[in-house]
Amino acid sequence: MTSDTRKMSNRRIRVLLLGIIFIFFLLVVRLFFLQVLDTQDIQEKAAGQWTRSTVVSASRGRILDRDGKVLAQSTDTTYITADPQVIEENEDVTPRQIAEMIAGIIDIDVDTIAARLADTTKASVTIARQVKDEDVTAIRKLSIKGLYYSADTGRLYPRNNVLSQVLGFTNIDNEGQTGIELLFDKYLRGEDGEILTAKDRRGRVLVQKPSDYVEPDDGYDVVLTIDYTIQSFAQTAAERCMEETGAKSVMVMAMDVNTGELLANVILPDFDLNNPPRNDISLLNSVSRLKTITDSYEPGSTFKILTTAAALESGTVSQSSTFNCYGHVMVDGDKIGCWRSYNPHGHQSLAEVLQNSCNPAFVQMALGMGRETFYDYLQAFGLGQKTGIELSGEAAGQLIAEKYVKDVDLARIGFGQSVAVTPIQMLTAACSAVNGGNLYKPYVVKEIVNSKGETALSNAPTLVGNPISEDTSAIMRELLESVVRDGGGRNAYVPGYRIGGKTGTAQKYVDGVISSTAHIGSFIGFAPIDDPQVAVLVICDEPTIRPDYGSTVAAPYAGMLLENILQHMSIEPVYAQGDVELVGKTTTLRDVVGMSVENACAALDAAGLRYMIDGNGDEVTQTVPYAGQTVKAGSLVLLYCDKEETEISDPLAEPKKEKTFVPELIGMGMVEANRTLEDYGLEMKITGKGSVVRSQSPEAGTVVEMGSKVTLEFYEP
Repeated sequence: MTSDTRKMSNRRIRVLLLGIIFIFFLLVVRLFFLQVLDTQDIQEKAAGQWTRSTVVSASRGRILDRDGKVLAQSTDTTYITADPQVIEENEDVTPRQIAEMIAGIIDIDVDTIAARLADTTKASVTIARQVKDEDVTAIRKLSIKGLYYSADTGRLYPRNNVLSQVLGFTNIDNEGQTGIELLFDKYLRGEDGEILTAKDRRGRVLVQKPSDYVEPDDGYDVVLTIDYTIQSFAQTAAERCMEETGAKSVMVMAMDVNTGELLANVILPDFDLNNPPRNDISLLNSVSRLKTITDSYEPGSTFKILTTAAALESGTVSQSSTFNCYGHVMVDGDKIGCWRSYNPHGHQSLAEVLQNSCNPAFVQMALGMGRETFYDYLQAFGLGQKTGIELSGEAAGQLIAEKYVKDVDLARIGFGQSVAVTPIQMLTAACSAVNGGNLYKPYVVKEIVNSKGETALSNAPTLVGNPISEDTSAIMRELLESVVRDGGGRNAYVPGYRIGGKTGTAQKYVDGVISSTAHIGSFIGFAPIDDPQVAVLVICDEPTIRPDYGSTVAAPYAGMLLENILQHMSIEPVYAQGDVELVGKTTTLRDVVGMSVENACAALDAAGLRYMIDGNGDEVTQTVPYAGQTVKAGSLVLLYCDKEETEISDPLAEPKKEKTFVPELIGMGMVEANRTLEDYGLEMKITGKGSVVRSQSPEAGTVVEMGSKVTLEFYEP
């Protein structure tokens, strides 16, 4: 071998050795990745080939009322899965036929399940979740190989439709979709466990091999401030209100005056949480909307609580202040009428102003405070801003920006128009007017705890501010008690209990226009007024009975609710002279229409009924309630005694058309003319071109049916 040949041979050997070393290095690196870096992934893949994993669902936490009553809980169901490889071993039956047999027992999509059963690339597929025991029994009787059954949990609402908008609901995977279920899902849902079972190459379970069990971690319980007993009372009051007034919807709330805790929340229509209308998305969105938090409305006269409190606190008025009502008041050229413009209230004390709910007096209060001062108090009461309650979708209401407010706007805000509030906002602000002047942040979640008693979250009363002083608040309690005792809130009176409150009848916008027929009647009440413990708000939206005042469509149900709540709170009644004789008694209202006022009052006195006279006529033209109705002894009867007959529809008699008269409109602007007609239940028809009324038809003072059109000719002066 020559020297050159030997050198070439040595070079080849070195190259070969380097190649072998490089390949060995690659093998070492690959082994390092497999045995060190990728070991967990490989083990998981291997385990997937010789084990079958079955999910063990965690038990979702409960939702409880303040006393531990269950409002939502998990319920044991079954999770059915299948191994497509084993499914093929069933003789004389195809995967589709198996799917059809199962679909005959539970509501599933046949095509989807058939496709899953035929997919042999997977070791486990889902057949159905949350299957009821009786359905599981029926499926087991089919004796199908390859079906597996494991523990699953569903959601059960034992109170059905109670608190449906507050609690919310879950989906098939027990994930919160709305309400508390969604907001506190991270606490409620818990962590699922699993069972790992050994299987052979054909997917059959090796029974001789023990299974590994990873225990689920159950969810936390959410404890609400809601008192289920009070909620039940509120539910009953709302249902009666809806049925007896023919309202479009009804909302009822109850709150602890001294803490801001929400004790009850009812919104009708509602729905059964165990069977939400999932197939009708529009309906589901409508009935699940938490309107007491998300929707704003013009409060009307209930807002006068805040105006009075602000006027007293600012020194604009005092308990000795007096007011004169001439039936209307002019502000910036706009004529603002009193609801009783046909028979002005005349000279009134501050207490009488609230009892009579006289709009011109509250216009005087608002203008007397001035824009800056009045707005300072409105903002101190929390208006125009969210309360901060821990529920989603809260609205802030609507308060005209201070820099844009005109005197006429300020005047209307004074009696509850040109301002919008949410029910929770109105109730919270009103509570501060009677509880010593403390504005609390409302809340509905008391605490969140697990089965071991460990607390994840705990709420306590949060003081936001002090819009008025204790002295002013004491005066407000006295004034509001007089409204129930002697004024428009008499239908909320309960023998033996001192109750204060204020009615409201507010206009409503329909399709962006103020409606002449649709109103919102409401009542806010507090008790016992010498030491308030609870406040209630009843809102009756678009009642169909007439008159649809808050005093007739809301106050009676608030009184009924307060009576039940006070008894539940073990607050003993203290009867005034004569009251004890009225308890538990009822009477049928006799017909006093056509009688003289003197004789009608005597007849009502003899029947143990109270009365309030409206009008200056000598003869009773109509009553509310109506003749023939059964009422509680001591109830209030409104006697209408107008010289011009006032027709009020009687649900026990043939329907009658309500009457009103046409107001004087000449010289008014278009906006004020329209507002005035709305106040009288009339509609406007426009002719001519311009901004000021030149003539009107019918003439002022003409008696017409409610809803009639008044033709106005406008011109440009």
